[in-house]
Amino acid sequence: MFRNNEKKLLNFIKYSPLVFVSILAILINILIYWQNEIHFNKEIEKVKINFEETQKLLVQNEVNLAYNDIIHQKNSIEENLKNEIKTRVYEAYSIVENIYKHHKHEGEQRVIQIIKNTLRNIRFNDNRGYFFIDNVDGIKILQPINPEFEGKNFLNFKDPLGYEFVKTISQTIKNNGERYDEYYWYKPEDKTNIYKKISFYKTFKPLNFVIGAGEYLDDFTLKIQDAILNKYINDSSNNKNNYLFIVKYDGTYLSHVKKEYIGKNRLDLTDKNGFKITQEIINTAKSGDGFIRYIGTIMPQTGLPALKTTYVKGFQEWQWALAAGFYDQQLQETIALKQKELSLKNKEYVKNIFILSLVLTFVLILVSLYISQMLKNYFFQYNTMILKQMQENKEKDKLLYQQSKMASMGEMISNIAHQWRQPLSVITSTASGVKLQKMIHVSTQESELKALDDIMKSAQYLSSTIDDFRDFFKPDKEKSTVKLNNIFEKIFKLLSFKHRNNDIKIIKNIEDIELKTFENELIQVFINIMNNAKDALENCEEKLLFIDAYENNQKVIIEIKDNAGGILKENIQRVFEPYFTTKHKSQGTGVGLYMVKEILTRHMNGNIEVENVCYEYQGQKQVGAKFTITLHL
Repeated sequence: MFRNNEKKLLNFIKYSPLVFVSILAILINILIYWQNEIHFNKEIEKVKINFEETQKLLVQNEVNLAYNDIIHQKNSIEENLKNEIKTRVYEAYSIVENIYKHHKHEGEQRVIQIIKNTLRNIRFNDNRGYFFIDNVDGIKILQPINPEFEGKNFLNFKDPLGYEFVKTISQTIKNNGERYDEYYWYKPEDKTNIYKKISFYKTFKPLNFVIGAGEYLDDFTLKIQDAILNKYINDSSNNKNNYLFIVKYDGTYLSHVKKEYIGKNRLDLTDKNGFKITQEIINTAKSGDGFIRYIGTIMPQTGLPALKTTYVKGFQEWQWALAAGFYDQQLQETIALKQKELSLKNKEYVKNIFILSLVLTFVLILVSLYISQMLKNYFFQYNTMILKQMQENKEKDKLLYQQSKMASMGEMISNIAHQWRQPLSVITSTASGVKLQKMIHVSTQESELKALDDIMKSAQYLSSTIDDFRDFFKPDKEKSTVKLNNIFEKIFKLLSFKHRNNDIKIIKNIEDIELKTFENELIQVFINIMNNAKDALENCEEKLLFIDAYENNQKVIIEIKDNAGGILKENIQRVFEPYFTTKHKSQGTGVGLYMVKEILTRHMNGNIEVENVCYEYQGQKQVGAKFTITLHL
């Protein structure tokens, strides 16, 4: 018959699936709805992120296109400037070559003078461009802007940045070549600031000088800047929200969709949150590029202020901030459309899931009822099998315990035989002596009484020995309160012959601890361990056995160790297994230590562990096995 707990378990198996499936169905529906809401919010967030990333890419691309266009046009103007300067120098070269051809017979100085007079007043590029002539030694032959420099040596002359461009001219003459050059110099009308100047030199070998011309780059740059700004002003329209605008680093707006802003300095422009728009645009441009967010003064589509994200990139050479942005209102409109679309899908999805969950719930209830019946049947079978296995294990334990007892009995009988040998010998020799004295008529009453006393003492010793060993084999029915010292005294008395005969030195440190336990079973535990130690010490020169017993945190700790070298690493984890032994079959069964562990763990709520230890005794290093027994008080 099943016990009460087992009946409760069967009822639980029978009825709990119905409750469980119902609760599970409700939880699954809640979870699905919750997951759907999370998915809905993630989709909205995804729309927002995708919109922002797309718009950022669009405005970033627009700014980068404008940036690359400006660089291209700037580089093109520089190239055109170089070509124009080269063309002008070639024209001057042709003039010089013609003069030299017609006047070389008049002498070098005369030819040079004619050349200077001819080229001095020639101007080009709105009268900014002119020709100059230097010889190979760095002496100025012609300098129309500063005629006072003519005839002076400028070979080691440097521009304000330390570049010795006159030496480059001299090297060009030596190489009989031509080349472009770039350096920085002051403009005639501005002696404070330096400007980049592009020059071209061509060697006129007959007179060993170079003809050159140059032009300041920024004069051409202003022309291209005006062209670029006009282009982007015309491209912008009032209904375009992602328009490009350009701000100079001093705060002046050079290009904007609102024409009234162009040419106006708006450095102090601030939105309603205190964000300094123009200053942040300039700072971002100076650092390279980046995105900023602020409330724009006006959204062209609505004519009202709106939150705006702007990408800014700096064109450092011209100190321009190129910028384009998008308004968050466009995002809100996109999100609203997406929310409407997802909401419709969400309602349809939840409806379908609810219907499906009802069907699945019904199916699961049927399945759970079937499974619960199967589990009930399996439980019956398993319970029967467990009971059978438990009975078999009890029989097995009894057999092992009997084997252990028989092994211990053999040891004890051997001890009895050894301890009886001496008193039996005394009785035999005393009786023989009395008999002999009687035969030869020398016996006296006094000698006979003494002989009888010796025989009685020996008989009493034999009787005492029988009582000691009988107590050991008497089974314990109940726990009794004993002192640990007394237990070990009995063990030493039972094993005294073996230890004495094997020259085993016992070093004991046993506290006077009182505990409640099965005395004989505990004695059997200690005897088994000490017999194993005796066998392990058989081939040792100095045979030591240490026994320590002490109390710690309401526990009794007993440590038994030897100096026999320890247990092999591959065997130490198996010493408590049944039938495991390293001895010959004739010497051991392998159940001793197994029963030790069984007695301690099952009957005494204790534990035993084994390890190899290294320690010192009287200055000598010792190695052996240590068994640690733990008992609860």
